[in-house]
Amino acid sequence: MSERELASETVFEGKLLRVKRDSVSLHDGTQATREYIEHNGAVMIIPVLDSGELVMERQYRYALRRHCLEFPAGKIDPGEEPLATGRPPSAS
Repeated sequence: MSERELASETVFEGKLLRVKRDSVSLHDGTQATREYIEHNGAVMIIPVLDSGELVMERQYRYALRRHCLEFPAGKIDPGEEPLATGRPPSAS
């Protein structure tokens, strides 16, 4: 392993994610800080029609303050299997 955790703290904990800050020791012995987000995960599907066309959706993303073109995706709820997350409600 090229980095070893020395200390870890939760900086923020919300409904969907946690922001963490770790102190790590690098391979040369120096220390660094790593900040990252933990969450339950997400699933993205790539719908392909019989014609070979791909299906995308236009979704407003608040953080970007604009609409984006993207494949359908969603967060995994606690205890939910990723395959179930990606299935349409009628296929469950």
